Amino acid sequence: MRLMGRDKSKYDLIVIGAGPSGMMAAGRAADLGARVLILEKKKRYGKKLLLTGGGRCNITNAEFDVRAFLEHFPESKQFLYSTFSKFSAKDTFTFFEKKGLPLVVEGRKRAFPETQNAEDVLRVMREYINKNGVEVKTGVRVASLEAKDGKVMSVKTSKDAEYFADNFAIATGGLAAPETGSTGDGFNMLEKLGHTIVPPTPNIVPLTTDESWVHNLSGLTLSFMTIRFIQKGKAKIKKTGKILFTHFGVSGPLILNAAREVVKLLEKGKVTASIDMFPDTQENELDRR
Repeated sequence: MRLMGRDKSKYDLIVIGAGPSGMMAAGRAADLGARVLILEKKKRYGKKLLLTGGGRCNITNAEFDVRAFLEHFPESKQFLYSTFSKFSAKDTFTFFEKKGLPLVVEGRKRAFPETQNAEDVLRVMREYINKNGVEVKTGVRVASLEAKDGKVMSVKTSKDAEYFADNFAIATGGLAAPETGSTGDGFNMLEKLGHTIVPPTPNIVPLTTDESWVHNLSGLTLSFMTIRFIQKGKAKIKKTGKILFTHFGVSGPLILNAAREVVKLLEKGKVTASIDMFPDTQENELDRR
């Protein structure tokens, strides 16, 4: 006698990676009634989340106008618009508030948990997937995605286990902080399926320089400076804000936010930088200070 109903060996959705994106996708799908499995290669998940915002977790940006929010992603804004129209930064605020963890807004519209503790964000996400019955298998490395007639049917692990599903989500992260598990696995999986991969580039990173005088200022932070990034004699980027000098170059919020644009310039050749320590003062007024 055969029992009719759902195939217990097959999932509605398999999510590869148990970072914030993977947990949110899995939790929401399960909330809507799907049978969901998360496969995570690390024994513990959520490590990178705990590092964000200096351990406070900078969850999102409190820009509630979707078009204005996506101006920060000029090359991808058309692709992202549909998704963020369905679940925006405002919805993120609502999600965490309903889970008992309100968000607060700091400078530059950065949103943090009211408790100022990334552990609480991870706790909320774990409770979300557990409450909705998401199955999580840790210490499982996905070796390949198995496709038939152009459709992914299953995943095979490095230990030859195989899991089947109707849908798959790759949430393995990029290449930042590889010690947390982000080693580009998802790119390799997709490339093997025939997708073209655009080489990833650093975005929110400090910048290095060979100038020894910068290294000698390591540890010094200046709150209001203007930096210009120059290529072929022309100032291509101008930013004003806080700069932190380090033993290898410059960092701080201003630099991290400018890094993506600088990386694009570096693809075209050498870039130099000019720092103005008194951006609001005319040159002929400096002697009076």
